[in-house]
Amino acid sequence: MSKTDYLETAKSFLAERFPKAKCAFIAGSVVRNEATATSDIDMVIIHDTAVMPKAYRASAIFQEWPIEMFVQNDNSFAYFLKQDKACGMPALLGMIADGIIVPEGNEYAADIQNKARAVLAAGPAALSREEIDNRRYGLTDLLDDMESPKNTAELYGTLSVLYQKLGDFLLRANRRWSGGSKALTRAIKKAFPDLAPEYEAAFRQAFAGDTKPLSALADRILQPFGGRFWAGLTSYAPEEANQPEK
Repeated sequence: MSKTDYLETAKSFLAERFPKAKCAFIAGSVVRNEATATSDIDMVIIHDTAVMPKAYRASAIFQEWPIEMFVQNDNSFAYFLKQDKACGMPALLGMIADGIIVPEGNEYAADIQNKARAVLAAGPAALSREEIDNRRYGLTDLLDDMESPKNTAELYGTLSVLYQKLGDFLLRANRRWSGGSKALTRAIKKAFPDLAPEYEAAFRQAFAGDTKPLSALADRILQPFGGRFWAGLTSYAPEEANQPEK
């Protein structure tokens, strides 16, 4: 038995498993026409808070499709949208802004989608000077480790962390939306289409042992914000760390 159309599957899943839902948004790689053999269907499913007082995330197999569901209520939906804006990674925001509305023509869902798109267009919260300096410090430390690795295994470990942190800095410092893991690559391509191929190539060369192109690229990314930064940083522990144990 082959998989049914993803949209028909999502509609059937919503009707069967969540008949009291106000609406849903179908999202992910299937909607972007980027699905692979292992892709799932992402669904944001919104209820009245009285019907679904506790939001949750779960996964299921339905009609041979893996489905990842983000079950929300009015309160949790608003909470996670604020979280997305604060952290600069539009997980829920993106699914709603770019998702397919079910049922079609649902006015409540259309209003939510328009608001999500407006938030995306406005950009994420700006990083403070302290946040920028802390990130510069962390990146400087990683670049030092990359440029003088003890062995190949440690180089790979450093590069794996640096890929996410440098890309996230590039995006957030310039008030662009970021992403985690594979979503970071899409975010860089969207925000900096001319730089994205160079970013990928620099890391490919670094994993092959030539870190000079990546060092140069990192310095260019850091330069508008003060460049590398190590000596002079003071980072205070939270107040509770200085209190006697209760």
